[in-house]
Amino acid sequence: YEGWGLPVAESIMYGKFCLATNTTSVPEVAGEVLDYFSPFNSEDCLNGIIKLLDDTYRDKRQANMKKAYKKTTWEDTTNKLLKKLNTI
Repeated sequence: YEGWGLPVAESIMYGKFCLATNTTSVPEVAGEVLDYFSPFNSEDCLNGIIKLLDDTYRDKRQANMKKAYKKTTWEDTTNKLLKKLNTI
C-alpha cells in the first residue's frame, strides 16, 4: 500500500502527474486529478503507462491537475475533524 497516499500527495504537491492505483487511500488523496489503474490488472496498468507516454495527453492532464488539486493544510484537517465531532 502506498504509504497512506503520501507518495501520491507528494507527487501532486511538486506538480508531477502520476499514475496511481485505485485502491486504499489513494483515490481519497488525489480525487479526480489523476489517472488510476487496478493493481490486480497488469493490462490496466500498461494502458495507463502507454497513455502517459503521449506528451500531449500527459501535459494536458498535468495542467488540469495543477488547476484542480487543492492542497490540504493541517488547519483544514482540524476544522473538518471538529465539524465532524460536533455532529456526534
